[in-house]
Amino acid sequence: MHNSHHDDEQRKNVEYFAAIRALQHAKKKHVAFAVQAQRDYDGSLDEKSPLKDHTISFHTNDFIHIHAKFNSDWWIGRIVRSHSEFGFVPTARRLANYMVSLDDPAAAPPKPEHQDRPRGIWEPPCPYTVVPSSRPIVLLGPTQQHSRLTQLLHLALREEILKYFGRQIKYIKSDIGSGQQSGDRKGARWLLGLRDAEYDRGQDEHQEVELIMRMTSKLHLVLVDSPHIHTPDDVQHLPLSPIFFLIRVSDNKFEMVIEENGLREATWRIISYLEKYIHALHYHPKEEKNRIKCITKSQGVQPAYIALLQQCYTNCTTTITPFHKKIEIPITRGVRQGDPISPNLFSACLESVFNKMSWQHLRGDEDDENDKANLLPGIRINGQNLTHLRFADDIVLVASNPKAASLMIQELVEMCGKVGLRMNTNKTKVMRNKFASQSPVNVTLNNVTTCIEEVNEYVYLGRLLNHNNELEPELHRRRRAAWAAFNNIKNTTDALSCPRIRAQLFDSIVLPALTRLVGISLSEQRQRNLHREDIRAQSEVRDPLLVIKKKKLGWAGHIMRRNDGRWTRLVQEWYPIGEKRPVGRPRMRWSDSLKEEISLFDGNHLKTHWSTIAKDRMAWKAVIRDHIR
Repeated sequence: MHNSHHDDEQRKNVEYFAAIRALQHAKKKHVAFAVQAQRDYDGSLDEKSPLKDHTISFHTNDFIHIHAKFNSDWWIGRIVRSHSEFGFVPTARRLANYMVSLDDPAAAPPKPEHQDRPRGIWEPPCPYTVVPSSRPIVLLGPTQQHSRLTQLLHLALREEILKYFGRQIKYIKSDIGSGQQSGDRKGARWLLGLRDAEYDRGQDEHQEVELIMRMTSKLHLVLVDSPHIHTPDDVQHLPLSPIFFLIRVSDNKFEMVIEENGLREATWRIISYLEKYIHALHYHPKEEKNRIKCITKSQGVQPAYIALLQQCYTNCTTTITPFHKKIEIPITRGVRQGDPISPNLFSACLESVFNKMSWQHLRGDEDDENDKANLLPGIRINGQNLTHLRFADDIVLVASNPKAASLMIQELVEMCGKVGLRMNTNKTKVMRNKFASQSPVNVTLNNVTTCIEEVNEYVYLGRLLNHNNELEPELHRRRRAAWAAFNNIKNTTDALSCPRIRAQLFDSIVLPALTRLVGISLSEQRQRNLHREDIRAQSEVRDPLLVIKKKKLGWAGHIMRRNDGRWTRLVQEWYPIGEKRPVGRPRMRWSDSLKEEISLFDGNHLKTHWSTIAKDRMAWKAVIRDHIR
């Protein structure tokens, strides 16, 4: 029994690493063919997958590129979507049998009309439909294809698209979709691409479809111009699954509806869509490999340091020892954990993401009663727009309305996905004030739309923030945290007899509490006529108020001496021009205490503001020494 169990474990181990190797080899192969799913499939529920963590889940009408065959039940491929991962895809027979095993009546193959004819697995409804590797593109609208307006509009769009993509796109003028035979047709005429192919005027529709299929096999974009395609139904009988661009008319059968009034805007919207699509067609291992190199180079890092970093992250491996046999696994993604340079590389990567953001074009809903016309996302501070704050991977987005917040967070998710970063929706929260609209903030990840959880308070960088901007909950939270930290060392401090060591240990953990630190009871204090100041002096513990004041003064001096345009100083000097303060006495600001205690006054007249004194480092150090005595 022991040997049998050991053999089973070894067999599973061999199969596991064989699947890993097959998955890595498939990434280097070209696309073999493409299919369109006709069923939903959740790979996490399939127990017979070679690698459960690398099983592709897909929905109906998803397009899948197949790169290699693993065995009779599994392919290896990826969904045609930008930054999608490689994984195992069930074959048609495997998926059909799996659906039947789930007792899904719609998945079971239909009964044949003749009992003597064998039932094939590809009989409708089949789990997949074979489609071109790169779906051809068809322009439709705004009127009939043969109208003069449509022809002129399509001509302008085609010229811009062909000019933009260059060698990545092929253009063919065809007669597919007419439903006629080849005797009275003109055949396909090439305007761009594949000069060595020859076509006569007698080719039928089937030959033209094969022609388009051969062009798409090289993963080029193919722009098809046919005067007979007026609606998607005209090519429904053909295995092309084209991408339709419809101008002005709205219908869920079309990939995109072009409603822009200007020709330039409509053209660039189509180009932007096609650019994302052609990026999704190809796997980009070089982008992942050289991502850190490109990011550091764009931020001005010297080539010698870039080469050193690239050498540190090249040929990295980790070793595992299953069944007393060492196996080296290459590390191809991510940064080394515990490396001092890793946080800097992460910050550089995130910096490159925010440099590519285009949040300035976002606007709010014009019909929102709480929104103003032409209001940019964020807060306007001294002529600049504050849209976000970030400290490493802790990011705060500031928006004027929920729609702008949804657009901002969606663009952030998409841009982070391009550099290998992924947002944690469980830790992402929404907090709004009483003036904001109550509309939800949504984000779409992997075609799944999630509503971000809304909270009334949230801890950011050790500070409890709330929608009312109240400080009392934060003071209570810090006091509870301080006593919790003190309770962890209470037994140690009670056992020590040296006051200095006890004070140092206490200072390193928590400052606010002084109870029984020097071992003097209340009765002894009364007998010896000792004041609290005397007990504090004997304990040799620093005064928490002095510690807080010293840190605040030091931070204020750093802010006022910075001249690099940081938000800390901009917010400190911000005066909201054109805005009205709420009714009631204004709340005390962070700098009001500095103005009262440090600024120099001549009677009631302000002589020297504290910010002016803080710009002189030596004078400010003297101010700090005077205030902490």
